[in-house]
Amino acid sequence: ETRYGVVTRRANLRLLPEAAGWFESAGDVHYDTLQATALDPAEPVAVLGDSYDKKFAFVRTRFYDGWLAKEDFAETDRATWENFVHPADFAVVTANKKTMENGAGESLLFQMGAKIPLAAGADGDKVLLMPVSDNGTLQIKRRPAAFDATLHEGFLPCTENNFVRQGFRFLGDEYGWGGLDDSVDCSSFVGDVYRSMGIELPRDADQQAKSMANVIDLSGMGEADRLAALESCVPGTLLANNTHVMMYLGQDDAGTPIVLQSMSSWFSFGSDYGKHYLRKVIASTATFLNFSGVPYIDGVHYLGSLR
Repeated sequence: ETRYGVVTRRANLRLLPEAAGWFESAGDVHYDTLQATALDPAEPVAVLGDSYDKKFAFVRTRFYDGWLAKEDFAETDRATWENFVHPADFAVVTANKKTMENGAGESLLFQMGAKIPLAAGADGDKVLLMPVSDNGTLQIKRRPAAFDATLHEGFLPCTENNFVRQGFRFLGDEYGWGGLDDSVDCSSFVGDVYRSMGIELPRDADQQAKSMANVIDLSGMGEADRLAALESCVPGTLLANNTHVMMYLGQDDAGTPIVLQSMSSWFSFGSDYGKHYLRKVIASTATFLNFSGVPYIDGVHYLGSLR
């Protein structure tokens, strides 16, 4: 029987019911192969079952299925849960990160695009409905809603300017594989930017560009045709292959296409050939060299945009 829950603190969704990480090397602490994604507080989940030790539940979220630690969410009735799924009134986090008190003495971390239900307070001002766990049962704490550049009532308008502004809010942030290190990887970066304007994308890079209303398949194109296709695109367009996604900003004064991306690593060539970990959100050209030593645009499979 399906049960209903709400995430009460930033949480890791796992591919197995196991908190300990699986890493490819002894010194690695960043690339846990069991990490699916990270969930923000106030995220609703459908609870489909429990692990044998009862420490995890298998849940369905808006964009992923996986194992969630019982300590990271609280269960509730369906009517309350639906108010988190489809709130009539809500606030949206528009900063790259925002910390807010939950009314129970805890400080909660939210990332861009997180949605929190709103209600009318006693004085008519809006209050946030913050989820709190009481021994695994959901309690709602009402907190004053202070709207500013980091918290917006409803979604931001979907404009080219907002794609640029929201994307640059992450500039310099650490790369976070699957949302680890309290940050974003390539696909959660673009997903959070889009979500702040009310557009839900699939979680993984290989699906995001193909999910858009306007998709350009670059298969069989040479570099000149690829660059011409990109030049015709609007800011916010996604450039994606099977493992990476970037967001187009436009061209610089020299006509070079510029992108924003959460980059894990890059390669040097020649006598000092090697892989180097950058692990930051950066602005770069779309023609930097990939692992094969060719311009990155040559390895892009799809361009995806809203129009």
